[in-house]
Amino acid sequence: MIVDDSSTDRTTQMIMELERFHGWVKGIYLKEQTKRDIGIGLSRVLKKGTEFAIDYCEKNGISFEYIGIVDGDILLEKDYFEKLISKFKENPKLGIASGQIFLQVGGKIKLDKMHKSVPIGAARLIRKACYNEIGGFPIGMAPDTICDIKAMMKGWETYQFEGIKVIHRRNAMSAEGLCKGMLHQSKRMYYLNYHPILIFAYALLESTRRPYYHVLFYLCGYFLCVFKREQKIQDKDIRDYFWRKRFGNIKKDMRAYLW
Repeated sequence: MIVDDSSTDRTTQMIMELERFHGWVKGIYLKEQTKRDIGIGLSRVLKKGTEFAIDYCEKNGISFEYIGIVDGDILLEKDYFEKLISKFKENPKLGIASGQIFLQVGGKIKLDKMHKSVPIGAARLIRKACYNEIGGFPIGMAPDTICDIKAMMKGWETYQFEGIKVIHRRNAMSAEGLCKGMLHQSKRMYYLNYHPILIFAYALLESTRRPYYHVLFYLCGYFLCVFKREQKIQDKDIRDYFWRKRFGNIKKDMRAYLW
């Protein structure tokens, strides 16, 4: 488990308690991160956490074939990873996978509809060979998305499986308020080099959902990045993918290409 300085004292104490009772739990505490950051800060957490786990296994002679990622606000089925591993064994080309995510909203559980080829970032399993081939998690915004695209470019398959349940106790984009979440989403899409027409298409989709005004924050966030000429991802293959290929496929499946 990896903890940054933006986490609460209660979270840190809980992980320390788990370390005392379970030898397989190892806590890492990042002192350089002082506030919650679901952008570049998240990528640092993912990179340092996975690298620590891999290094620990190699030093202690622990063999493994998969790398699992689970957020702190996620509830999993008891045999969640066993079910996913069985899918990997059935398909040797499966590189990254997850179950299907349900949001816990107002005491009710509802399905968060996403395209089946898009594994959720909050509870995913990555084949070790795939992880090594794509170079692990990058430092930057949208590390999960970049890993998915790189994996597909390398010939790996990615998938979100029905019947394997994940409960997210809050929408990731609403952790600091819906409006801030929409600002982050738009900056993320600018960083990845989404075509402007896709931005307007996404805004149109969001404008049909309450509260309707939140779409204004989304558009403002994107065009503020354009005006300020914020830095985009340096990986040319990723930039070209979101500008050309993703835009070219929008007519085939609108929902698939707006995540």
